[in-house]
Amino acid sequence: MGADGRDGREQIDAVPGLSPTAARRRLGTALRELRESTQLTLDDAGKPLQRSAATISRLENGKVKPRLIDVGVLLDLYADRRPDVVTEDQRSRVLELATESRREAWFSPFRDVLAGSMISDHVRRYVEFETDASRIESYEPDVVPGLLQTESYIRAIAERYYEENTPEQHKRFVQFRLARQNVLRRREEPLQLHVVLGELVLRRVIGGPEVMREQLSAIADQLRNGLPNVTIQVAPGALLTRGAIGGPFVVMSFADSQDDDLIYLEGRSGAEYLQGTDYLTEYRTLFHELASSALDREASLAMIEEVVKTLE
Repeated sequence: MGADGRDGREQIDAVPGLSPTAARRRLGTALRELRESTQLTLDDAGKPLQRSAATISRLENGKVKPRLIDVGVLLDLYADRRPDVVTEDQRSRVLELATESRREAWFSPFRDVLAGSMISDHVRRYVEFETDASRIESYEPDVVPGLLQTESYIRAIAERYYEENTPEQHKRFVQFRLARQNVLRRREEPLQLHVVLGELVLRRVIGGPEVMREQLSAIADQLRNGLPNVTIQVAPGALLTRGAIGGPFVVMSFADSQDDDLIYLEGRSGAEYLQGTDYLTEYRTLFHELASSALDREASLAMIEEVVKTLE
């Protein structure tokens, strides 16, 4: 199963918050701003650490895991020159980012799952991007996206598509997929998710009527009074806008590094990541047109409730 549960292969923010990668980027930005406020060069900053300018540059670009003692020395250096800038609150925040930068990624406890046959390389990469994203806009015409799947729906996918795997492997896969959904509930800046589901997603019965009824009821509950950072719409099967034809796609946006914004396209044999202004403009336009043409919240809820009745 793919990142959203498609044919292909496949996340617990153990400490709900920033991922280590995102924390390193923010730490680097903060250190660079502090250094520039003191009018020190990279060479100047490196001297008390006995580090080269290139090393300080990598630290400021979020390319290396920071040493807490090095960050403390830099803060002392900058505070000596600009105590008005390096306040106690600023120091605490920077040291907190440094600590977050050093911890293991949330998916570290799932090494067994990541190394197994149910997870593909491109999905491992997707998981890291999704953890750091501030906003995701996704069109899914085939199955319920992973971030919205219920436990029984995930289990049905695992048992149906990975029959060769053991029950224990299926169990771990379910835990992994459910843990991934914590990005929607993390303490700091929960992911903003906007999903457009193709009508087929509602009518494709995965795991039997009971499993599907539970899954659709969960989506209906989200539409009625769910997380404020989650938007769900349904695109009727007759909809012929450009975005509705041509397969699923995901637009990922990153608050702290817009240069990392990307398009994710998944196929049966792999995935493609597209970056650059032209691609982003094209797919954001497609998603906007699709969302504008899809059913609104009330109409989407009505369609889902109608399908649920056919499963009773």
